[in-house]
Amino acid sequence: MVDIVALVNELSRIASPTTQEEPSREAIAEAFRAYQEKRFEVVVTGCAGASKATASATWKSAVFKFVDVHVMSKQRVVKYFMEKQAPSVAATPELEFVEGGELPEGKVPWVYARGGVLPRAVEV
Repeated sequence: MVDIVALVNELSRIASPTTQEEPSREAIAEAFRAYQEKRFEVVVTGCAGASKATASATWKSAVFKFVDVHVMSKQRVVKYFMEKQAPSVAATPELEFVEGGELPEGKVPWVYARGGVLPRAVEV
């Protein structure tokens, strides 16, 4: 879903709401290039993390089973990882052209604040 939001944001920048003209092939190609440039590293990192989480949750080895059952189930460990992930969650793109309510402020400021509004924050 995050990738869809990021791509739609890029495509919406080249759409002309007033003239109804279709964007050029070059503009569309540039929108896809910008989307890929912005999302590539995040996706690669996310896939690596998902692979580790899957190995742990499916108990690939006795060590993974021990960590999943006896370590990851602890509230402090879960809170630690949630806090560690907060900055990447705060950098999640939002639909830039959709009006919406503000989220409550928290400890980590949002990276994508709308229209010059003060940065919003995610609760951790």
